[in-house]
Amino acid sequence: MIQGEAWYMIRQLLREGVSVSEIARRTGCDRKTIRKIREAASHPARQERRKRASKLDPYKPYLRRRAAAGVLNAVKLLGELRRQGYVGGITVLREFLHDLRPAVPIVTERFETSPGQQAQVDWAVCGRIWHRDRLRTLSSFTMTLGYSRRQYLEFTVSQDPRSKVLVGFR
Repeated sequence: MIQGEAWYMIRQLLREGVSVSEIARRTGCDRKTIRKIREAASHPARQERRKRASKLDPYKPYLRRRAAAGVLNAVKLLGELRRQGYVGGITVLREFLHDLRPAVPIVTERFETSPGQQAQVDWAVCGRIWHRDRLRTLSSFTMTLGYSRRQYLEFTVSQDPRSKVLVGFR
């Protein structure tokens, strides 16, 4: 089926009186196609594609029940479906489960504090290093001041606050 710009070009050539055979030669379309466009009252409506059946279709009611019960792990559900005879793949299952998952709103509430009132602290593991002839876990301590957002970072091999075994930046 001819769509878009080609359809309008053929209609313009027909209005100009160009023969069906000549239009077919210029556009590479069949003469019967040109005649159909000539007889058409308006641009053809877009046809919806027929939806193909999926291997997952027989299992969708079961998946909806499991999702309502809170089970949305695709690997777990794939195992359950395999025991019921499902032979499809996990990708189709994940795509179906995507629409069943509840939307998680991203909520961030900022609050302002006066200078010296609030700070946020965090520890993170940064790998392992050799320190004093021993392989130790390297940790980082981060403190962010609430008012100025200024940060303090310190690396250490101990997360014990009483320890003063530092490894680097200060």
